[in-house]
Amino acid sequence: MKKYELTDKTKEYKGHTLYQIKRLLDGKLGGWIESENNLSQDGTCWVNANVCVYGNAKIYDDALIGGNAKIYDNAIITDNAFIYGNAEVRGNAKIFDNAEIYDSANISGNVIICDNAEVYNKAEITDNVQIYDNAKIYGNAQIHDNAHIYDDAEIYGNARIHNNAIICGDAKVFDNAEIFNDVNIYGNAKIFENAFVCRDAIICENAEIYGNVKIYDDVKVCGEAQVCGKAEAYGDAIIHGAALVHGNAVIGSGAEIFGDAKINCGHIDYDVTTDLEQYRADICDNQRVKVKWDVDFESIFEACEKKARVIYKDILKIENYNDLSENERYDIINDLYKNNSLSEKIKDFIGIPDYVDIPPSIVNYAIEGGDDRCINDYLTKEYRISEYTLSPELEMAINERSHTNDLE
Repeated sequence: MKKYELTDKTKEYKGHTLYQIKRLLDGKLGGWIESENNLSQDGTCWVNANVCVYGNAKIYDDALIGGNAKIYDNAIITDNAFIYGNAEVRGNAKIFDNAEIYDSANISGNVIICDNAEVYNKAEITDNVQIYDNAKIYGNAQIHDNAHIYDDAEIYGNARIHNNAIICGDAKVFDNAEIFNDVNIYGNAKIFENAFVCRDAIICENAEIYGNVKIYDDVKVCGEAQVCGKAEAYGDAIIHGAALVHGNAVIGSGAEIFGDAKINCGHIDYDVTTDLEQYRADICDNQRVKVKWDVDFESIFEACEKKARVIYKDILKIENYNDLSENERYDIINDLYKNNSLSEKIKDFIGIPDYVDIPPSIVNYAIEGGDDRCINDYLTKEYRISEYTLSPELEMAINERSHTNDLE
């Protein structure tokens, strides 16, 4: 049994002749369709007075189309879906379950929106995007390509999501943030302001990415970590715990920033393992900066040869260092760095608190220059320490070099 009929009232709309429908039960006028193929005679589905449905678009089951909505091309609206306001659904889009599309939202391509998902305001969804569960897309957000948004995730503001990105859990992406490639964002993660995240990066748990940050490659940011300002992270860097990376800091391949570390400038990756003094950390309340590398020992050997000779001979008392073969020297460097014993041995020579990690290169500079002011500058700037005691061995090495410099 039919529930509506086409009336004689017609109008031309974008090259299509549309007919106003009338409900047979009570004579109520409905919206405008091109043919009965657009609106099923079964179920309670309906199009209200100002709605236009044309092309091969189909409305089924108990779906309701209201306001000034436009449904066309091959779009399918079914189940209990609700489309209203000035929303447009076109292309091969499918809207079903209890999904709602409203305001001036624009849906096209092969998009699938289902479950209890909502898209509204001026959001634009296109290509092969899938939005489901309780996800919400609103504001001026744009979702393209093959992105999947689900669970309770929210995308809003002027956020842009592209390619194969996956955003789920309670994650939120907003403001002018842009997400590209195969990025995976989940948990309670937040990405906002002008942040840019791409490639295979993972942002999860309670991590926050904001400011003008750029994150790419295989970077993982998780825990309570924050990356902000103009910071960058790339390669396989990991930032977690309660770490804060901000300012102009650059975190590269092999670096792991964790604990309560606060890094605000400099370039940290395995290439600068031997020059840790190049980064400047913002230490509050004597919190320790913890930085861990997957060390490229071959690069370290090449870069460290001169420094190693001084440190190992004068500080670690390896008397036959100059007689060692290249492989033997390599093994020493490898073993010391791999087991993190070099910094511990150096630290044992200096009367400073346990939380201080003093780079071996700082000690080397002190010896080579015959002056411990670089140690003083480092400890004052990095740890707010102005008083310390050099070990007799280190003080002797510095004095000997100072005397040599005077003679030279």
